[in-house]
Amino acid sequence: LALLDPNEPSKVIALTSSVPREGKSVTSLCLAEILAQAGESVVVVDCDVRRHGLTNLVSEAANAQIGIVEAIKKNLPLNDVLVLDPRSGAWVLPVAQHEGVPEDLFSTKQWDALVRSLSQRFDHVILDTPPLLGVADSRILCTKADKVLFVVHWNKTPMSAVQAAADILQQCGAKVAGAVLAQVNIRQQAR
Repeated sequence: LALLDPNEPSKVIALTSSVPREGKSVTSLCLAEILAQAGESVVVVDCDVRRHGLTNLVSEAANAQIGIVEAIKKNLPLNDVLVLDPRSGAWVLPVAQHEGVPEDLFSTKQWDALVRSLSQRFDHVILDTPPLLGVADSRILCTKADKVLFVVHWNKTPMSAVQAAADILQQCGAKVAGAVLAQVNIRQQAR
């Protein structure tokens, strides 16, 4: 990401995939940890309000009573909704454990204002998005990001799903920086 184009920012980075369980949340958290260890300030935003993948990975965030939905809908201060992950050194904007998913959460002016606030406060904003196939939220989030990383579960995700998701990214004009092969079986790959 840093070497792609030094003149073009990589401040807001979206991670997406074709289908669920490809490793987006783990990859998002690992990227945040690498950036934090390099001395960068970083926040990871759990944008998958249906599955809460990232929130469930961070024990400090898993029981959050307020999170991204409340931050957007109620315009809450960042200090009220951010959780520090001591293991990675990154901040997390979790999904609170509530019922119901608001429609058009990420196409609002409030979401844009939240991302601007996060961008002013942190060196990097990582968006852990839902899968592209089945949820429109990812398309919106990917078009608003400076760069997109496309996560693919190695040797498992069907090529037709990968191609369909790649086509969606191209059609919506997302700035795809590259693909990440996740969950690679090192022993099998070594052969």
